[in-house]
Amino acid sequence: MNTPTPLAELRAYLNAIANGGEPFGPPPADISRRAHDTAIPDLLDSASVEGAPARRSPAARPAAPPAWPDMPLDAIGRRSIAGAQIGQAVQALLADPDITGEADDAGLTPARMRAALVAGGFDASASGRMFPCLALWLALAGALAAPADAAAPWASPRPLTSRDTAALQAMLRAAPPPSPDAVAEERGRGLKG
Repeated sequence: MNTPTPLAELRAYLNAIANGGEPFGPPPADISRRAHDTAIPDLLDSASVEGAPARRSPAARPAAPPAWPDMPLDAIGRRSIAGAQIGQAVQALLADPDITGEADDAGLTPARMRAALVAGGFDASASGRMFPCLALWLALAGALAAPADAAAPWASPRPLTSRDTAALQAMLRAAPPPSPDAVAEERGRGLKG
């Protein structure tokens, strides 16, 4: 049987590599990355390959976005929700068309948030614990529209002021999470979990 040319070439390259050869030339000098450098480096520089983009300096690499902030659930900080879960929760809210849709009644409500969190992978009990604090935090951060009725701020849906994950993340990072006392006060104003 006759082996196709590309397969024969591949076999020859692999044999050369297995025997210690470098069929593609020597590896780039900067192939090993520093442990703190998580960006994929550009291994090409314009001098080595004609028409290739110039290598970017490490300073030109975009910085990793800051992590989502943690959300404490009690006054002494023993119970909290990790920042990664806050990010997952916000993604779940953004994916729910009842919360982010174009309908006149779109917006955040306790039932919609619980449903979005469960759809996003949270169990029902976790979404119930998370809802009051996260809803108030979103409101305090300016991520929820002003309530239709200031006397009953949680009686009607409150739309998100942004559908951009990075913007919502920045809003939550800029505003401290609400205290358990503030959550308890809002529960008196209709914030139900």
